[in-house]
Amino acid sequence: MNIKAISAFELKTQRKSFLWFIFFISLVNLLLLSVSDSFNSAFEAIPESLMFIFGDVNIFTFEGFISFVYFGFEWVFLYGIFLLSKSANIIAGDIKNRSIELYISKPRSRVEFILGKWLTHMFFTIIIICFSMFVGVGFVSIKYGINTDEINILYFVYTFLWQMFVIISLQSIGILCSVKSKHTDAVQYAFVIMMFMFILGNMSGFFNENIQWVKYLSVFTYFRPIDLLIYHDTSGVFRDIMILFIFSITMVTISAIQFKEKDISI
Repeated sequence: MNIKAISAFELKTQRKSFLWFIFFISLVNLLLLSVSDSFNSAFEAIPESLMFIFGDVNIFTFEGFISFVYFGFEWVFLYGIFLLSKSANIIAGDIKNRSIELYISKPRSRVEFILGKWLTHMFFTIIIICFSMFVGVGFVSIKYGINTDEINILYFVYTFLWQMFVIISLQSIGILCSVKSKHTDAVQYAFVIMMFMFILGNMSGFFNENIQWVKYLSVFTYFRPIDLLIYHDTSGVFRDIMILFIFSITMVTISAIQFKEKDISI
């Protein structure tokens, strides 16, 4: 069984849950985008003393709302948790239900096994992001038009693609947790790491200046939707995407090495 066969099998077994998630996330995206205007009254009720949370972002504009709420929080707690939990079960789940025994009982490459599964989950991530982008861009185009002062469609697309690399990076963390931990522990560890990175990447401004460097340990530091959507600042975007890509490859490589040496009793 090579990488292609492993990917095909994983695609068959996981497609139902991913399709349901695509349906669910599409409904959430449509709901969020359609009610964005009504959030103004809610934001206006926020005390002036707490507006520092939003930085210099004008959350009363469509771009500000999307960059802060949609690309700032919604995707983390929907995309992030679902896809991270799925990747954290790549190995740990197979060990728990003992389906991995059929594979490792024969002299086959464990590296191919983990790579085949990772490529399948990465494929699903690309499909989910592209579908979400299609829904989002379609809605914005209908509501505001392609050329509008409200939002630049091109930068909207760029932000979705950038987001995809962050999610793939989080998935690579989930895979490592899946190799190193048991079934239930793997999901918990992956979630804790994601939340820890979220705090480092988004709340480092509250830290002491002497430890500001810790934010670079978080994948969220390398995703700045506000810069791209609102200020149309593309400087450093390619660099950050490459950092996320290298990080993902490194995590998966470490996972493959660890899995190759892992003692699994049959």
